[in-house]
Amino acid sequence: MKSMKQLKVNEIHNIALEILKDVADFCEKNHLEYFISCGTLLGAVRHRGFIPWDHDIDIDMPRDSYERFLSTYHTDRGYQIVSAYTHKQAAFSYAKVTYCNTTRSPDPKQKSPIGVNIDVFPLDSFVSEEQAKAIYNKIKPVKQLIASYKKINELPKTRAALLRFAKNKSLLKFFIRKADRRIGINQGKKGDFLSVVGAPTAKEPEIIKREELLPTKKEGSFEGCVFRIPNNPDRYLTLLYGDYHKLPPMEQIRSTTLTPIYWVDQKERDI
Repeated sequence: MKSMKQLKVNEIHNIALEILKDVADFCEKNHLEYFISCGTLLGAVRHRGFIPWDHDIDIDMPRDSYERFLSTYHTDRGYQIVSAYTHKQAAFSYAKVTYCNTTRSPDPKQKSPIGVNIDVFPLDSFVSEEQAKAIYNKIKPVKQLIASYKKINELPKTRAALLRFAKNKSLLKFFIRKADRRIGINQGKKGDFLSVVGAPTAKEPEIIKREELLPTKKEGSFEGCVFRIPNNPDRYLTLLYGDYHKLPPMEQIRSTTLTPIYWVDQKERDI
């Protein structure tokens, strides 16, 4: 059996950027709100592109735009949405847009639906900080379960086996959907506070006033392209990272683990 060819870092960056451009263009044409977020926004402000030790691309969407995006996004570029609502293997509480001609699995017979991708997080609305924290506490067990699955290879054998069983039987998908419904109860009201309470970490979410994030501005330069950013990017980045202009000491820098990604069809690499 011929081995699959692994992508280089620059190839992963280039494809991820193309996905971001396609998603941003779709959002603009269909009046969906989004902005580049987390390390992607930090990279745009501080490095004008990818942070050298961070290979992810993240965007946030208000819940209504997020749900419309999931149900309407289409493209002829070979990208698809992967989420707990579309794929059994998706053990996470947000969505990814992935390039179908790439995969994390080196075995052609066991192709993973996730290859080079960008993360899309739903941004939820709350009438107060207290309400956001209360919702977070209600879904915290699900977040802890998801966080545990990400470190499944480090867990005791019995617990790891139970997690694999839960995933195979779609129990993780059930819990993720249940958490989404609990969050969604309040989304008919336009609250003054926004937060990604369904973020993939188990820590308490950052909660920020609506006017600091919306409306967005098309001013973020990232790898030579311009994308939408929060209304007050300084306030957002300070909330997440503190003194974000200052580079962290080398001993504190943790490079994002770059999962090996492989070409599915080596003859069709054009994106």
